[in-house]
Amino acid sequence: MVRSISVLYFILLTSLLATIEGVAQGHLFADVKVNKRSAYVGEPIEVVVGVYTSTWFTKGVDLQNLKVDGAFSVYFRSVSITQNIKGKNYAGVQFIYNVFPYEDVPLEIPSLTIKVETPDEGDYKGKPQEVKTRPVSVSVKSIPKDIEFSDWLVTSSLNVGDRWSKNVQKVKVGDVLERSISRTAQGTIYQMIPEVEWDSVAGVSIYPGRADFDTKKTSVDIRGMRTDRCSYLFEKEGTVTIPEKVVYWWNPSHQRLYKRTLKARTFEVEPNPNLGMIASLRDSLAIENEQTEIEIEEQKPDYKSMAKNGILYLIGFVLIVILFKWVLIPCVKWMRAKHHAYENSEKKAFEEFLKAIKSGQREDIWNKAYVWKSKLGVAETSIDSLIHEYGSDNLLRLFRNFESENSGSSEAMIVEWKLLRKKIFEGRKKPVKKIDLWINP
Repeated sequence: MVRSISVLYFILLTSLLATIEGVAQGHLFADVKVNKRSAYVGEPIEVVVGVYTSTWFTKGVDLQNLKVDGAFSVYFRSVSITQNIKGKNYAGVQFIYNVFPYEDVPLEIPSLTIKVETPDEGDYKGKPQEVKTRPVSVSVKSIPKDIEFSDWLVTSSLNVGDRWSKNVQKVKVGDVLERSISRTAQGTIYQMIPEVEWDSVAGVSIYPGRADFDTKKTSVDIRGMRTDRCSYLFEKEGTVTIPEKVVYWWNPSHQRLYKRTLKARTFEVEPNPNLGMIASLRDSLAIENEQTEIEIEEQKPDYKSMAKNGILYLIGFVLIVILFKWVLIPCVKWMRAKHHAYENSEKKAFEEFLKAIKSGQREDIWNKAYVWKSKLGVAETSIDSLIHEYGSDNLLRLFRNFESENSGSSEAMIVEWKLLRKKIFEGRKKPVKKIDLWINP
C-alpha cells in the first residue's frame, strides 16, 4: 500500500514538473484557449494564444506562426491585458486567430514556442526566455449526409449576385452570353467558398471561365469573396432554358441550413442570318434573271452564250453558298470556341501557375495555384490536401520549404507539379470531347 502511494506521488510530482517546465517558468507562463471544442468542416474556431509575466516585457513578443494540419489559420490581432491570478498581477499579450478546418479529422492546435524578453522577479533587467504552450484538440464534424460537399459553406451571412452580360431573351445561333455568380460570405475566407458547378444544357456548350476570389480582413471581422464565370455558346435554334441554381450555406450561430435560389432563365434562340445566305442569293438570282430577260427582249443576245453564262453564275453562287455555309462559318465558330475553351481551360491555368513559380512572386503563385485547382475538378479544397492526395514526398518537402521560407528550387517544383497533374489525369476514365483533344492532348 505504501509502495503504491509512493508510485502515485512520484507520477503526480513528475506531471507537475513537466507542466511547469512546458508551460510556465516561475513568473512566466503561456496558454491556448479555443471558443469551441467541436466544429463542422469550414466552421471558424477562435484560438487565443496568451503569454503572461508577473514583471513586464522589455521587448516585443516573438510568436512563431500558427500552423494547424488540416486547417487554414488567419491572424486577426494582438491585445495587451492585465489579470490577477491568486492575488498576483500579470501583464499579458494575447494573439487572436481564426482556424478553418477543411477536413473532417480531429484538429490539434500544436504546442507553440514563444520567445520573450522579461526580467525575473526582483530584477529590472530583461533577459531572453522561452515558454511553451500545451497542444489543444478540437473534434471536427462531417457535413450533414443530405448535403453535397460541393454545396457546403459555413458563414454567418451570405450575399449572392447573379449577372448576365446581356439582358435579352432572344439570341441567335452562334451567340455567346457570359454569366457570373458572386458570393460574399461573412466570417470565412475565400478558400472555404466552393466553386460553382454549372449544369449542362441541351443545345448549349458551356465554358467555365476564370474565377476571382479575395479575402477582406479587419482586426475584428473577415469575409471571403468569390466570383465564378461561365460562357454559354448557343448552337441550336429553339427554346432553351438555363435551369435554376440553388446556393446553400450553414449558419453556425443558428445551427441551421439556408438556401438561395437563382431563378431559371429562358431564351428564344433564332437562326443566325449569316447561316441563311441562300435566301438572299436566291433573291439576287431572281433579280438577275429578270434583268436578263429584259435584255433578251431588247437586245436579243446570243441564247447559247446567255445559257452558258447563267450556268456559270449559278455554279459560282452555289459554290459561294457551300463555302460560307459548310466551310467558312463552321470554321470561324470552331476556332472561336476552341480559343475560348483554351483561354478558360485547365491547361492554360496550369501553364500560368508554372510561370508564376518561375517568377518567384509568392502571392501570384498562390492565386494562380487556386485558379488551376478550381479547374481540375477534384474534391480537395486546398493545395496542401491536393499534394497529400496526389503528390510525392519530395513535392511536399519543397512546398513546405517554400511556404515557410519562400525558398527552394523552382525547376524541381515544376517537375513535381507536372508529375502530380499527370497522376490526376491518369486516374480518370471519361469520354473526351473532340475539342478537348486540341486543348489537353
